[in-house]
Amino acid sequence: DAGDTVTYDVYFGTSSIPPLVSNDQSGTTYDPETLSNNTKYYWKIVAEDNHGATTSGSVWEFTTSEEVPADCPWLSVSPTSGSVQPGNSATITVTIDTTGLAEEDYSAEIVIASNDPDEDPKIVPVTLHVGEELDSWSYDEGGNGYIEIDELLPAISDYIGGEITISQLLEIISLYISHTPKS
Repeated sequence: DAGDTVTYDVYFGTSSIPPLVSNDQSGTTYDPETLSNNTKYYWKIVAEDNHGATTSGSVWEFTTSEEVPADCPWLSVSPTSGSVQPGNSATITVTIDTTGLAEEDYSAEIVIASNDPDEDPKIVPVTLHVGEELDSWSYDEGGNGYIEIDELLPAISDYIGGEITISQLLEIISLYISHTPKS
């Protein structure tokens, strides 16, 4: 009922009957800390209001991904795990570091998995071309102190002498590129 105080018991672990890990918590999130790679986890929530009425959720499961291969030191993603409440979003920072990379093409995939059994993992291909050192540049066509995405893509295309195509909706949350200049 509206106005009731609700607390939650969180059950979480690697057993199909997960153990209680947080009792009578008032918050609606739980952080299980670091999870093991390639491991199946189970979780369930039991809600209880201040009148003693309880509602027990189903036991859900998910499997963490395998460890990121060591042969991809130029690409990192943070955070590597976490949870998002229904209807909310999370920020994922992708970092590309070209330090020590030879001038060639590199590719990898970022896999975003879900505990929803009806959802397949989302695979985001990442391709990196390391070429000769470019001069630094900046571009702010609107003069507002910001580089807008509709200014940035044509500017990069002109600068590199090629075409940039984005085949999916792209929202850049954070982008960091590190490059060690040639001697």
